[in-house]
Amino acid sequence: MQATIRIKWPSIQIPKKSYAAYEALQKKIIGAMRVMENDKKFQILYLCTGNSCRSQMAEGFTKHLVKDQIDAYSAGIDPKGIDPRATKVMAEVGIDILHQQSKSTDDIKDMEFDCVITLCDN
Repeated sequence: MQATIRIKWPSIQIPKKSYAAYEALQKKIIGAMRVMENDKKFQILYLCTGNSCRSQMAEGFTKHLVKDQIDAYSAGIDPKGIDPRATKVMAEVGIDILHQQSKSTDDIKDMEFDCVITLCDN
């Protein structure tokens, strides 16, 4: 069964090594957050293939930096479990992602997201 992820905002893929694209995405997210209802947090999904490293780290950074404004989630199309190197690197900057789990798109198929960010091109 293929998962369907409903979003209210178009998915955006950030090209590798493209700071301008990142800045554009940041401005769109901030703009979208300004129009969100006061009692509802912005829902963001970081999506990649294995949900083992990049998406887990992005979820961890988002939860650490803006947890009052954004509910962050991550998932993969073929989850592999969290890479221990990702956990180690995040711990080095004071962010604990040990409690996070590798999830598939099937695990989040009934959730709605305001923004979906893909972190790889597979």
